Amino acid sequence: MAQTLSVEDQEKITIWKLFRSEPKLEGILFGVHGARETMFEIGYFQYLWEENLDSKIPIVAGLGYSLTTEHYINKDYVIAPKAAVWANVYYFNFGMSLPWYFDMNHNNSLVYDQK
Repeated sequence: MAQTLSVEDQEKITIWKLFRSEPKLEGILFGVHGARETMFEIGYFQYLWEENLDSKIPIVAGLGYSLTTEHYINKDYVIAPKAAVWANVYYFNFGMSLPWYFDMNHNNSLVYDQK
């Protein structure tokens, strides 16, 4: 027996096929920076993106977060646990991070960084 789909079901299938959800990326994040301050960063990240390259206007978008620690090793050792979230649409990236800096002299500073 043949099964017929309602118009509503057909629309749901059509909309679902517009976007191809890629498998979520997750793993260990590692970075090194040495311009002004010598530091390295290590932690965990997750990122999910969607894309539709078959339409007249290709759509690529993503959303991610990371939980890391920054380690500054110039003069005094400074450690900064950091939570960050970001999103991108096409080539535009938006994000924010919240690092909390601690040094070995019991000083600390919570910083909000937005990009």
